[in-house]
Order: sequence, then C-alpha cells, then structure tokens
Amino acid sequence: ASAWPPQLPGNRLRVAYVSIELRDRPVGKDMVQAFRAHDAAKAAVVCYSLSESPKPGASADSLEWHRRMREACTGGYHDIAPLAFHEAALLINQGEPHVLVNLDGWTSAPLINEIMILSPAPVQLSFKGFAGSTGLPEHHAIVSDRVVTPPEMATFFAEKLLLLPHSYH
Repeated sequence: ASAWPPQLPGNRLRVAYVSIELRDRPVGKDMVQAFRAHDAAKAAVVCYSLSESPKPGASADSLEWHRRMREACTGGYHDIAPLAFHEAALLINQGEPHVLVNLDGWTSAPLINEIMILSPAPVQLSFKGFAGSTGLPEHHAIVSDRVVTPPEMATFFAEKLLLLPHSYH
C-alpha cells in the first residue's frame, strides 16, 4: 500500500481545480490571479479544464488569457473536456491531489458533479462559480463568506461552510 498523503518534492500540497471556466471568462480571469498567489514552494496548482481551450477561432485576447491560465497552473494543465466523467475522475485521481476544488458548483457545467461524486480526491471543496450548496456530501465544504453564505443558513447546506474573513470574490 502506498503512503497517504503522497509525498511531493519539497512536501508541497497538491491542489487541483476543475472547471469549465478555466479560460477567457470571469471565473477564469479571477482564478489566474488566485493561482499566481499560491506559494509555489508550498503548493502545486493543477488545473483540469472541462472546456475546449482555446476554442477554434479564439481572439488574440482569449489566446493570451489561455496562455496565462496554463502558466499559472504550475502543477500542470489538463484538458479533460473530451473525456467521460469516469475517465476524468480517474485521471484526476491518478494525479494524487490532496485537495480538489470545484470552481463551478451546481451549474450546467457538463460532468462536474458526476466527477465529484466519484471522489477523486480525499478533500473536495466547492468555490467561486456558485455560492449555493451543491447538495452533494462528496463536497466536504464550500468556501464562501458571511455575506454570501450566512452562518445561520448552514443547516441548508450539504457541505460544511469555510467562511473567509472578507469577500470570497
């Protein structure tokens, strides 16, 4: 049996993000900045994109955002759009993330919740794209703030609330 958690060079935390928005979209643009804020000596940022990136015929600006996204994903960038949900979950699991963050929440993003239900990571969070509950116990917590997700509403969430001291945006 392999040791858990898996050891990484320099004992870095492996944080994986999955989203359809890892492109020239509001969530993607915000997350490029967030990914750059990770201390590379302490955390590897691995990105799994559920959208074809870049899209055929993309503008020069979109191509530039895609380049920035790939660069900010210091642990790797993976296009999982063409995969079935079970194949995507297996690929994520094989990357041995310590934490998997769903940036879409309960949205129309294809396959995101099917992937999360298969629990490809030991800790799974919901953040950013949807501030409501996913209703899935496989999401261990939702990262939000006290304004968007008031603590007194915790009983209406399947997830625990991880409330940031300021705005989660």
